[in-house]
Amino acid sequence: MNQDDYVKSVIKAFNILDCIYQNKEPVRLEELIKMTGIKKATCHRLLQTLLLQNLVAKEPRTKRYKLGPKLITLGLSALDRFDLHREALPLMNRLRDETGESVNLSILDGHEILTIERIRSVHLYNMSIGVGSRLPVYCTSQGKAILAFLNGDQQSEIIKSINIVPMTDKTIRNKNELLAELKKIRFQGYSVNREEFEIGIGAVAAPILGHSGEAVGSLNVSFALARHPEPEFINLLAEKVIASCKKLSFFLGHIEH
Repeated sequence: MNQDDYVKSVIKAFNILDCIYQNKEPVRLEELIKMTGIKKATCHRLLQTLLLQNLVAKEPRTKRYKLGPKLITLGLSALDRFDLHREALPLMNRLRDETGESVNLSILDGHEILTIERIRSVHLYNMSIGVGSRLPVYCTSQGKAILAFLNGDQQSEIIKSINIVPMTDKTIRNKNELLAELKKIRFQGYSVNREEFEIGIGAVAAPILGHSGEAVGSLNVSFALARHPEPEFINLLAEKVIASCKKLSFFLGHIEH
């Protein structure tokens, strides 16, 4: 971007806001100067401006700065205007165009996965699922991706209540296996399905995270293993699906640290 197209003081102000956010606890002026590298006089003026707009607040006793109430209003307003389906569609179309395979957007509905959008593969053979399809949470890539990124209590409640019925001979057999798989998914950031739900079908999914870091949905790419038996294709899909989900997560207020 050309330097004439942006205002440096606005960037500095948002650097201050970001440092306050990243620090979690209220921050002194001296700490902000050190973290941002902004000169003391400039930092003080920017803070006074942010205070005036209620974008930051100052604790009277400690003189420390914290995020202000107007940011809450702005954030809630942005979330209210965010339509997951609408924002996901361009990314889903791009994924389908880049991979040639079917792309699904799913959310958790009770103890099942609900497909809320599907962009079909360019190939003749497609799985017989569509918008509105409900799938098991324990043997689908999108289900496992969401389940792995729920808070502990919600995850435990769902796992306790589901009845694991093998869909194929590749399906996870018990809840201990499922827990081990979820731990692996959380570590690597994506889930893989190799014929766990339907013979001959593979899939890769990643979670869409909300501002709290918990999954609110998932994107997956499903494909016929006969077309892509090589493990390198899984790695390629994982990279693309994770990138798309990170963009959606960012719009939902999730910021990686």
